Amino acid sequence: MTNSTTSVVESRAYRLANRKRATSVADIKAFKRCSEAFNVNTNTHSQIQIRLDQIPVMLKQYIEAYDEVETLDEEDIETNARAIVRSEFMELVCDTRAALLELLHKHKRQPSEAANSSVSVSTESMKLRPVSMPKFDGNWQDWSEFKDSFEAMFHNNKKLADVQKFHYLKLCLSGAAMEVVKNIPTTDNYEQAY
Repeated sequence: MTNSTTSVVESRAYRLANRKRATSVADIKAFKRCSEAFNVNTNTHSQIQIRLDQIPVMLKQYIEAYDEVETLDEEDIETNARAIVRSEFMELVCDTRAALLELLHKHKRQPSEAANSSVSVSTESMKLRPVSMPKFDGNWQDWSEFKDSFEAMFHNNKKLADVQKFHYLKLCLSGAAMEVVKNIPTTDNYEQAY
């Protein structure tokens, strides 16, 4: 190979190594932005883990490209500047990895936080008193309020069987309203009583 051919090949290799290095930096910065924008309601534990697993691969690519640039740079005038850039990259990698690990730790510690965010916020900030069962004595002016509360607590609760719902209904009634349902058998008659 002639001197000019060698120079062109080395120049291409130098540019390629610099591109690889720049790509690694861009990828790590993207991971950092991802960690800052992470949302437990829309992102998953796996997304964090995949990024954490990819960081050593990207770090290796960066170091290989960095070493290649060092080898190809005949003038060696920017060694100090490149060392600073490498140091900044390593700091970025550490910060990004730490942020992702923190997310991973939080996500493992509170796996159902996304589904129960309103519950966890209220229970962490204060101890709530138990809600008392609604009462209805037959006064029609109170029916709408009773109906809304009873439906929210019992009627719309898919975990309760009709027998249980009927039992709770009887516990909530008094006076004239209780007189209407007291002789209805509890088994298989909830819909009729309600």
